[in-house]
Amino acid sequence: MISDDLRLGDILTSGTDGDVVLVGFPFDDGVARNDGRVGAKDGPTSFRKFIKRTGPVINPEMDDLDIRQHLKITDYGDVKAETLESAHDMLEGVVTDLISRHKIPFIIGGGNDQSYPNVCGLLNNNTRDSLCVINIDAHLDVRPLKSRYLLSKEIQERVGTESEFVVHSGTPFRQLLEDKRFSSQNSKFIEFACQGSQCSKPHADYVKSKNGQLYWFSSIRHDPVAVFQHLLQENKSYKIFVSFDIDSIISSSCPGVSAPATYGLSSEQACAICFEAGKCSQVQLMDMSEYNPVVEEYRTGKLAAQLFYHFLLGIMSLLLKSSFSSQLCSHLFRPKRASQFIRTLFSSSSSSSYSTNFSVNNGTMSSKSLLLKKLPSTSLFQQPCRFAHVHYTYSMILERVMLVLRLYDKINPEKLHLDSSFQKDFGLDSLDQVEIICAMEDEFQWEIPDSDGELFLTPRHIIVYLCDKFDVYEHVVPESSSETQHSSAHH
Repeated sequence: MISDDLRLGDILTSGTDGDVVLVGFPFDDGVARNDGRVGAKDGPTSFRKFIKRTGPVINPEMDDLDIRQHLKITDYGDVKAETLESAHDMLEGVVTDLISRHKIPFIIGGGNDQSYPNVCGLLNNNTRDSLCVINIDAHLDVRPLKSRYLLSKEIQERVGTESEFVVHSGTPFRQLLEDKRFSSQNSKFIEFACQGSQCSKPHADYVKSKNGQLYWFSSIRHDPVAVFQHLLQENKSYKIFVSFDIDSIISSSCPGVSAPATYGLSSEQACAICFEAGKCSQVQLMDMSEYNPVVEEYRTGKLAAQLFYHFLLGIMSLLLKSSFSSQLCSHLFRPKRASQFIRTLFSSSSSSSYSTNFSVNNGTMSSKSLLLKKLPSTSLFQQPCRFAHVHYTYSMILERVMLVLRLYDKINPEKLHLDSSFQKDFGLDSLDQVEIICAMEDEFQWEIPDSDGELFLTPRHIIVYLCDKFDVYEHVVPESSSETQHSSAHH
């Protein structure tokens, strides 16, 4: 009997011939060497348990999107080795082979020391393109290698090298930044959502000395998804590796890690980031580190499986270029407006000055340039999205426009009517105008060019504009009607 509720476990098969290939890295000796809590070696096995029931394969919210019709997902299984060093070598070989065959590896750890052999798989296949590595992590993971003689006797016995200094879960990106193959290709390294309370100054200075960029969580917390989207767009000429250490997610949603985060990314933001990573054609591989089911399994395991699921949905949106991706971003994630984020991020700037710089080392980005670029937190594609199944009427547009405006914190709902002047009646400035435009884009899933948005001086202007775009002509509003104004203000 065929199930009427297919999940990923129903379509996941063994092998390496899938478009997306899962690879397990069941090792946490690197965590032990870094004095962390062990248990991440059980992460891949637990992850697969939750993947079996994650889905659905046919998503009814996304226009009945059927993953199996467009993507083949397979499971390589786990890397098997006696020591951490040999496991790294084997993992590098597996990833190298998969990328050479144009597969997308998704590696589930295990400790974060897996990230260097993973990126080596990309380096081994890359002779001319520059790489961009984005480490989503509360920590920088650029610690120096550790003397084996500082390890406990039990851990020393499991070291698979004669070298005095050994790698651990805190070293992968120092290894990367010291790799001449990476530095010689004009490549980029980005630390995303790192936390000052978790990172030492010498390590931050080291990243800067290697021309790395630091996106502190405190600077992006109002809309990390918009910033992540911007980074992917900005680096679209690079081959991209996204490494996701899930201890960057707040512990209330993700407690099952070696070092839980008191604050951090929300589960919704994490899913949205994975969706965006999948949607970006330049992302060649992704890994997920530090899932520790010994600390906590159920809540964290379900979230880890959802991150993978949303990565797949992102790939699907890239393949199909359909409207469901905009629906997903709008209805599931509802990120804050880009201008709202910019306003908060640069709150120390005066309204007439945009001198405050974004928290990025080397190539700082001004708040004005960010605003003018208008971070893409609403539309996932440059072309407007119009859904055939939505048939707008005048009353629908009027009610939705007025509702959005009434919810805006600087507009007094009691004084709002169709011919209210945003500037004269409510004192809104140009940033407020951008914010309102973004809110309307989000509400109607229609991209509004800046040149059109500048003409929105009253609610009536917005309503007439949208009626025109959606071919709504059954009701023409008189230029000024106190009765209409009254009714719309109290809808």
